[in-house]
Parts: sequence; structure tokens; C-alpha cells
Amino acid sequence: MKKSFLNTMLDDGLSLFSLKESGKLRTDIREYDDYYLFDIDVAGHDKKDIEIRLDDEYMIIEVKSVRENEESNMCDECDTYQYIRKERYVGSTSRSYYVGNVVEKDIKASYSNGLLTINVPKEKSTNNVRTKIKID
Repeated sequence: MKKSFLNTMLDDGLSLFSLKESGKLRTDIREYDDYYLFDIDVAGHDKKDIEIRLDDEYMIIEVKSVRENEESNMCDECDTYQYIRKERYVGSTSRSYYVGNVVEKDIKASYSNGLLTINVPKEKSTNNVRTKIKID
């Protein structure tokens, strides 16, 4: 079967870029004196689709995507049709970041206009504290 121009163009490059990038959670991380600030791109999702959790010194971000009416190939106002290509992502993606031994209640997160911002305090290290040991 001969491919259409649109299918050829999509196969030759445009879809490769979008498929490679579809599972990533692009992240900018800024370091301040007492905390790290994570800016994570989750455009196109609702806040309810995003989960943040701590697990063994890692912060894990999971974003779920759900497509409605997936089974439907027809609409009330038009004739029967079939999909030529379906590239919208359905499923979930996650990414983990090492944050050390931080307390969950100290992490602050907000979501606005497709940007998830997370403030993670720096781990308080006791290894660098100098103390004197009294000799009896």
C-alpha cells in the first residue's frame, strides 16, 4: 500500500522527535543556600494527574495521561471514519531525583500553567559538624 505524503513526512522525522520526547519530564533545577528549586514541565495535565512521593532518599514524580472516548471511531455529526495515525500519549511517565534525607512535610509544591514547582530543602548534614570529645 502506498503511503500518503502526510504519513511519509511523519515517518521521516516529525513523529520521531515527538515520540522520543513524549516520556520525558523536562526539569530545571536551581540551587540556593538552603534549598533546591525544581521546575518540571507537565503541560497539558491537571494537578490531579500528578503524584509526588519520597522513597528511599529519592523524590519520584509520576504523571498519568488518560484519553477519553478511546474506543469511539464515530461522531454523531459525521460519517464513519478510521484513524490513520494516533500519536497522543496514553499512560504514565515518571522520573526520580536524588534528594537525600529530607522530611516530606518540608517539601513544598505548586502547579500553575503547566509548570510544577517543587521546593526541596537541602539535607542537613551532621558529618561536617566539629565537636570535641571529652577524655576521662
